[in-house]
Amino acid sequence: MQTQSKPDKYETIIANWYDSLRQIKKRNGRVAKMGELIKERNESLFDDNARQHGVYTNVLQYGVYTTAGLDYAPQNPVLLLRENSALLQSDNAEKAVQLHRNDKEYPISQDTYNSHLRQAEKEAENVPEERNILILPERDAFSINSQNHFDVLRFLAEDPTQAEKYLGKLGEKGINQINFYLRNKEYVDKQETPLTDQLWVHGVGGGFDFIGYHNCLNFANHLVLGAFPIDKASPKTAKKMYKIVQEISKGNVKLSDLESRLSQVSSFLENLSK
Repeated sequence: MQTQSKPDKYETIIANWYDSLRQIKKRNGRVAKMGELIKERNESLFDDNARQHGVYTNVLQYGVYTTAGLDYAPQNPVLLLRENSALLQSDNAEKAVQLHRNDKEYPISQDTYNSHLRQAEKEAENVPEERNILILPERDAFSINSQNHFDVLRFLAEDPTQAEKYLGKLGEKGINQINFYLRNKEYVDKQETPLTDQLWVHGVGGGFDFIGYHNCLNFANHLVLGAFPIDKASPKTAKKMYKIVQEISKGNVKLSDLESRLSQVSSFLENLSK
């Protein structure tokens, strides 16, 4: 399964989880998948001319939430969900933010967990990129590289080529593995019901690790990666780009603003070429 073609624009929304989902929906967007983030990082983050790709640096450098979620259940394996997270639903997201604000977990029923587990077991014969739910190999922390647990990265990237490229690019930066941190299994085993949460993926400062051990959906400064459509042929947008070009040609743009203005024009032209 190849990751779907790249949407017109990716953008990070800075708000708590529920408010982020509301903003994304209001703009006719959707929460991006981890595979899309990995592809964007492969194409832009490791490129010295990243801005020429029309992708703002914070989309790539900083940690974000995507559609990926995690189901935990006492005495059971951890499930990694590509797009099946209950928290992608607005009502559940609002409740989760309130629970996390009070340092409580978002519970799911045992039936829901069992249903996801059965689906993961049924899909286990498929290659990772063709699954929707993956049973993680450990209940505690583990590391991903080309020899160990590479199937987890393939699952998230939805494309083995992109997964291999991602590890290769990280290796060029001196990062030889991706750490995947999970909730303490003793803590999970003490819970009365299964619970679910979203997976956080670190940026440059966190070594690009995957974090699944905290309930921080109420944090107002966490980023959610959104994918938004734009009207490539919009007369309004074209007129705005023309005005910017005119200002640059007349020397009316400050040197400090020049890079930003050129990036906007470059992004617009790139979108037209798709």
